[in-house]
Amino acid sequence: MAYINVDYSKLNTVADRIEEYILEINSGMVKMNGEMSGLSERWKGDDATVTLNKWNDIDSSDSTTGKLLKMMENYEANMREAAKRYKAVHERAMARARGYCF
Repeated sequence: MAYINVDYSKLNTVADRIEEYILEINSGMVKMNGEMSGLSERWKGDDATVTLNKWNDIDSSDSTTGKLLKMMENYEANMREAAKRYKAVHERAMARARGYCF
């Protein structure tokens, strides 16, 4: 008989860490947006336009950064869902085991 032991609290811990990373990345992106906005007010010309366009590409939801953030959000949600399901199975198994005790 196979035995699988899953510590669902660790799945939630992983999800919490991923959430922290997402918040850090988003905070950095907001800060950088502010920097680029301030820069665009002072810097004019072709080089400024190219640089700002490149930044807008990086900041878009379709960029590598945007896709990474979406992937991380999905991973976090999956970890939380897995933890919830493993906990529910564990609780049902424990209740069933208690029913067999004399």
